[in-house]
Amino acid sequence: MYTKRRCTKINSDKSAAFEEEYEHEMVVEVPVSIFVNGRQAVTAMASPDMLKEYATGFLLTESVVSNPDEIESIQVEGTKVSIITQNPRKILFSKKTILSGCGGTASVIDYSTLPSAPHGEFFSAERIQEAVSVLRICIENDKTGEIHFAGLFTATDTVVIAGDIGRDNALDKTIGAAVLKNISLTGCFAAVSGRISSEIVRKCLYTQIPVVVSFGDTTSLAYDLGLETEMTIIGHVNPQGMIVYTGNHRIK
Repeated sequence: MYTKRRCTKINSDKSAAFEEEYEHEMVVEVPVSIFVNGRQAVTAMASPDMLKEYATGFLLTESVVSNPDEIESIQVEGTKVSIITQNPRKILFSKKTILSGCGGTASVIDYSTLPSAPHGEFFSAERIQEAVSVLRICIENDKTGEIHFAGLFTATDTVVIAGDIGRDNALDKTIGAAVLKNISLTGCFAAVSGRISSEIVRKCLYTQIPVVVSFGDTTSLAYDLGLETEMTIIGHVNPQGMIVYTGNHRIK
């Protein structure tokens, strides 16, 4: 996930300025091409790890497949992912490029097509704080400070954590990893670094994750989606407390 490139560092103060040549560590960004049933469906700018999990999660969160059983095979060759599904003619999105930090194909969200959040589990405020503290540790250990992290958690366990240059990609990786392990997402909550966007909420709804939390804020559209679908959205999680935007009935 990391690489080094030669750079020039310029330091200055009141007495002197000097240059220093050094190897700077940075996060890797590559174009990942996803082919569905022989057709190139999307090219995403992503970090080049967990590509099988990423592709699985992406197909689920974009409703190309409704469950992982519809995926017959996944083959990863470098940064190319080839997928065969049970319905070889079904591709619900046109070929496009997703830039890093962005995700999905919906420019306008149709509320009528979104499923309601499942009843799901009840989670304690303490458990949510624990999960977010795990993400904070991941961020502190990141060598560059440029990686977004997402994780899936149950009331007792950490299911999976993934990092990527884009928070939507990171969430797709966690979703893909969980379903490949046959873990029910309705019993999990998602935690993401940074803000909770409408795209994050949409992905969780399509995969029936009832709760999403972050130490960041949320957007107005994400709030509206959460209210409409009875999803639980929680932000500004820290050791002192949190803000429950929608769906406070799932929090003990």
